[in-house]
Amino acid sequence: MGRVLAALAVFVLVFGLLWSPASAQLPRAGSGPPALEAQFQLLEARDRQFPRTVRDIPAWQDRQTPVQKVRFTGGRYWLVAEVRNPSADTAWVFNPHGSLIEQVNVRVYRPGQAVQTFRTGYRAEHPYMLHYGVDLTLRPGERTWVVAQIRSPYFASQPDFSFVPQDRYRQQVNLDNLLTLGAFGRCWR
Repeated sequence: MGRVLAALAVFVLVFGLLWSPASAQLPRAGSGPPALEAQFQLLEARDRQFPRTVRDIPAWQDRQTPVQKVRFTGGRYWLVAEVRNPSADTAWVFNPHGSLIEQVNVRVYRPGQAVQTFRTGYRAEHPYMLHYGVDLTLRPGERTWVVAQIRSPYFASQPDFSFVPQDRYRQQVNLDNLLTLGAFGRCWR
């Protein structure tokens, strides 16, 4: 019984480290150099299809319903971010965090270029262990639209979204995972 309680305590600690405001240690757009300029809008998904091109985004966005928060009982949402890179950094991570999210489908729109697609979330393979971040390359001065479809049968808390320099994100992921694996290792001794 003692091991079960210890395992439960470690799970709560790990859950708190990975999906709580501790993630606020990650730099956010607009906080300290380098930073992207990003405007986010959360929408309830009426339309299930992504916009086809960057020119379609404004009319497509007008058909959606703006919301302030997700419902904890789940649902399907759109996150629309208009992003500009005023820095010299080109390696960034789009970082959905702060909640358990079943699936995040991401499209990156650039004028005159093919749309890039990414998938992350707990039901998808993700490039960062125990984290949902996806790598993006954003050239200095580039203006880009990121549209993400967020889908989950429930949300443990309100998700948050940011753009983080890739080197800082990797450092934070390594630290988070070290703490998590260390905590689990102690539990099973």
